[in-house]
Amino acid sequence: MAVLIKIPLQPYLGFLGRCLLSSREYAVLKTSIIERIPERQFSVDVVDILCETSDAQLILERAMLFYVEAVPFIRDGLTFHEVPITASEYRTKSTGDTWHFCANCSKWPVESYRSTPELPERRAICNECIEKNQQNV
Repeated sequence: MAVLIKIPLQPYLGFLGRCLLSSREYAVLKTSIIERIPERQFSVDVVDILCETSDAQLILERAMLFYVEAVPFIRDGLTFHEVPITASEYRTKSTGDTWHFCANCSKWPVESYRSTPELPERRAICNECIEKNQQNV
């Protein structure tokens, strides 16, 4: 099951800055997209992080240790944003590490890719694919 975590830009950057570049939590946090949400007089930047439940729990544990300001947003994601993903094929570029499952994705690999019927464990999932899945596109 995938989890969608929505976190404001400032806590996201603060948390990201406290992660080791070689760590799994850094890799999970870096596979995110920034969403601009228009408000009355200004826009708010929110970072969408789509990951497996196990990765969300990992970043929650790390946030509790290193950056508590991010904890409520990660907990909300674990509680409310579980996204069922149904796919018959997962693809990644031969040299890539982000897996895609939606053929309508703008980054869907069509040449030089690896394919599998099941998502390899603890791998990054494309956020665009998840959003398209949520919108049934």
